[in-house]
Amino acid sequence: MFGIRPKNEETEVEEDDDVDDDDDDDDDDDDDEGEAEEDEEVEKERIYLDVFLHRSSVIQELCDLDVAVVTAARTREAVVVVVVVVVVVVVVVVVVVVVVVVVVVVAVVVV
Repeated sequence: MFGIRPKNEETEVEEDDDVDDDDDDDDDDDDDEGEAEEDEEVEKERIYLDVFLHRSSVIQELCDLDVAVVTAARTREAVVVVVVVVVVVVVVVVVVVVVVVVVVVVAVVVV
């Protein structure tokens, strides 16, 4: 009956006539213990879910922080590029103005 059976073999369910259908007080104690174990399991699952959700929220915050850092770094790089371009343009303009002034002064002195 409890051994390994072939796949296609049908099994018969035997009815046990010796089963008591009475509700005893002893069964209530077993039920209370079972409920206590269930409550303990539910509490463990709730704690696990709380930890999992907290961990997920921390990971999400770290991802958001990473995105913010990358965005700030890109913004900083863009600002540096703009500042460098402005400085180069100003230096070129100053050099051109100085050259023009020198050429004008030399032309006036020579003539």
